[in-house]
Amino acid sequence: MAIAWRAETVHGQIGPGTEFGIIPEAWVPGEQPKMPAASTPLTVHFPNAATARVDLVEVSGDEAVIQTSDGAKWRMERVGAKGLVYPPAVPSDAPATFWTVKERADK
Repeated sequence: MAIAWRAETVHGQIGPGTEFGIIPEAWVPGEQPKMPAASTPLTVHFPNAATARVDLVEVSGDEAVIQTSDGAKWRMERVGAKGLVYPPAVPSDAPATFWTVKERADK
């Protein structure tokens, strides 16, 4: 069975500077953080309780590309939790990875 993934953010939309905490929907406390594989869908949870599906289309080390439903592709960079300006709320025992959107990848 495939693992469902969620991306938490305090930002109202996806664009340069958007910060994500990415976690599996279900996890075992104490698991090490990991990143889903390319072609995995992520459910983004926005602060206004809205959600959106994005597809993780490419993962390479500490960089990844997501694609939104309108076809826009965004390049992200993995950062440590302390590297976030506006950290998203993720459960403290979740195996989270933290990412910042850098730029559009399809221009």
